[in-house]
Amino acid sequence: MQVEGHKSSRAPGLRWEEFLRKTALGLGSALLASAAICWIAANWPYASAGQKLTGIQLLLAALIVTSWCLVYVQRGARDHNLTLAGHMVGLAAVLVGGLLALVGQIYQTGADTWQLFLLWLLFSLPWLLAMRTVFLGLLGVALLNVGAGLYFDMIAGRWLTAVSATLGMGVLLALLNVGVLALWEASLPRLQDRWRLGPRLIAMAMIGWLWIATLAGFDGPHGTLGAVVPGLMLMALMHRLYSGRRADPAMVALAMLGAFVMLAIPLIDWADGTASLAVVILVLLVVSGFGLRSLALLLPEQATPWFVSLFRIAAMVVIAVLLIALLAPEVPSLWITGLILAIAGAGLLLTSRHTLLREAGMTLVATGVLMTGWGVYAMDEVWLWGRLAGLLLFGLLIYRVVDNPALRLLVAFVVLGLASMLTWPDSGRYGLLDGPAAHDMADAVPVYLRMWWLMVAAVVALVVGHQRKDPQLWLPLGWALLALSQLLALLAPAPTLYGVVHGQGFAPTLFIIWAASALLPVVVLATLLLRAGPADAHLRWTAPAALAVASVGWMGAPGIALAILWLLLGHALGKRALLGFGVVCLIGYLAVFYYQLDATLLHKAMVLALTACWLLACWYLLARRRGPASADTAPTDPTAGVSALLAPAYLPGRGRLQRALGLALLPAGLVLVLLLVNLRVYQAESLLANGQRVVLALAPVDPRSMVQGDYMALRFDVAAQVRKAMGEAPEAVAAGIRKQGGGYLVLRAGEDGIFALQSVLAQPLSDDKASEATQAPDTAILAFDLHGDRIRIVTDAWFFAEGQAGLYAQARFGEFRVGLDGRGLLLRLLDEAQRPLP
Repeated sequence: MQVEGHKSSRAPGLRWEEFLRKTALGLGSALLASAAICWIAANWPYASAGQKLTGIQLLLAALIVTSWCLVYVQRGARDHNLTLAGHMVGLAAVLVGGLLALVGQIYQTGADTWQLFLLWLLFSLPWLLAMRTVFLGLLGVALLNVGAGLYFDMIAGRWLTAVSATLGMGVLLALLNVGVLALWEASLPRLQDRWRLGPRLIAMAMIGWLWIATLAGFDGPHGTLGAVVPGLMLMALMHRLYSGRRADPAMVALAMLGAFVMLAIPLIDWADGTASLAVVILVLLVVSGFGLRSLALLLPEQATPWFVSLFRIAAMVVIAVLLIALLAPEVPSLWITGLILAIAGAGLLLTSRHTLLREAGMTLVATGVLMTGWGVYAMDEVWLWGRLAGLLLFGLLIYRVVDNPALRLLVAFVVLGLASMLTWPDSGRYGLLDGPAAHDMADAVPVYLRMWWLMVAAVVALVVGHQRKDPQLWLPLGWALLALSQLLALLAPAPTLYGVVHGQGFAPTLFIIWAASALLPVVVLATLLLRAGPADAHLRWTAPAALAVASVGWMGAPGIALAILWLLLGHALGKRALLGFGVVCLIGYLAVFYYQLDATLLHKAMVLALTACWLLACWYLLARRRGPASADTAPTDPTAGVSALLAPAYLPGRGRLQRALGLALLPAGLVLVLLLVNLRVYQAESLLANGQRVVLALAPVDPRSMVQGDYMALRFDVAAQVRKAMGEAPEAVAAGIRKQGGGYLVLRAGEDGIFALQSVLAQPLSDDKASEATQAPDTAILAFDLHGDRIRIVTDAWFFAEGQAGLYAQARFGEFRVGLDGRGLLLRLLDEAQRPLP
């Protein structure tokens, strides 16, 4: 299976030393950024608010000033995506988000607000314009999508009345991504996005928003047409554009996938009987055949890159599920019907040359495999090992008979996944989907054991498939195995070794499996380096030893070891898709790792930071060993030798003015961040010091924020009274509140000091009236936001240090400081006796 695409993934002459140097720098930077986020989210109680803010700002300033000095010293034509300054500015951009989250954490301004993400984007823009790296560009795209999504979700209900609010929001965000895609394409040479990551990820975001809009159409007054029509027009435009002058088969495949799903959703909704469902299946089969035919015209003969396989698997699964719904067999006869369909489909696939008939045959095979596999799994009364043997034999025969790599991958994934579920021990409390909830680490042994065997099998299948003359036989099996092992890694608990030693349950068997999982990339690297050329002979022992030391850091966090393994194999086998898969798995696992509760955030921050420092030290030693780069190698090797420390980036632009502007943007962005953040801190401190004291009753719950850490989601009692007060207010006041998405509460304190709602206002009082109204200590004006059915008073969250949820479960009241203009800040929480909680 040529999942690596239609281009070579490795530049000629790229040696192991260069690959390991770049990987150490990139992985170290990623782990360091993750450590910073975990430390901020942990809300460490032993550092004051001022110390935290000062420390983050000093680190941010050090990164930018150092990057500016490096860029200013070396002005050669460098690939800034892979240089030290590029990584340092990227790390600084991540720290900006952490700094904004820290301000929200300290002054309790709310969790995951749209302002945080859009301010983050605004502060990162100068550095993006200066460095023009792919990472900063993708970070900006992600921030724009998240921030705009949260903002449109807040305001859509106020001005999208003709269609569903979610439908309108999805279409608008898709159009926003169209503009971002056009901007990225225009800037592609300057960003040096050789792998075209930006356009493909932006296209995925655009398609995802269109799918959300299409699904939301079910609840809208006009159905799904409001999203399907503009969505299909965008997909047709995208197909035409990337089939012509800007030929990119991957983008064409994404357009076909987007159109296929957007067409399937309303068709499935329309089908209300057997005949109509059969028509839907036939239409979707024709559409998938047309899409695959159009892709085949853009690719060399016999080429099956990853995006073609992705489209084919998605189409097969959707149509197979509809076919199962059409046939609706009883569970006892499910495997018999599936077996017949699989045999019929295999026969049609082997005997037909027509594209549509072959696609129909593959769909029948996929349907048969799903039905047979689930039917065998559901036969509880039959001997387990007999079912397992029958399932594996069936899968092996189908895998060997069919000749399509995408279908082989699907067959292997389904059969091996069901085999893992069949052999899952009934005695263990640890379920297949209960990873984060497991408390006894011994119960996690089954998931780790299966993950390790799948890892080993994936390595064997990929290496054998690369060496054999028939890679189409082995590579789909390898991809199915690595996908299953990565899935199990996401489901497994990740307490890290430090977390286990400090208080969690420990099983010797689990430790052995952890060590085997963490050391597998080390063994693979040592084996690959033994076969490397003499130029890499010095790495044969030092590189595996350095990786073994780093493996201690991610022992108990298997997803990182797996990502490293895929990166090593991707480089050794020259497979671009495997390299990309490794990067995606690393980023995805770090995100999941943040939310897992098996280790504290402080433990995670410490382990990630120490491992990152070790990797960066290895990078430094590799760079130092090369010595100063020669003049002829400098333009193509931006991280060569000690000069890599002083030549990590090149600011695009030929003229002196452009170069000076680029150099000015780095410090200008830093000044902008520090100025506005400290202005916000000053305003908050002034309000806390001089604002009026207001106490409101509350009812908390306990989730976790994206970046800011543990918090209680707050609901104040007066919020439940706002709707009634709006009904009693003059119509002009209620209409004004609904139109602007918020208003002002007129509060009065009772005998117990708790403020209660008296009325609502659409506009704040004038300064004289506000001063007069708030002179009495028992009266206050407080702003609130109205988001659809949600009412937000100042904040929706109270952040606390990790592990203090029990303490703040006693909270019954919130104490605010409120200014004359109605703005307020939550100062602290109070217990039932109105005593401040620490």
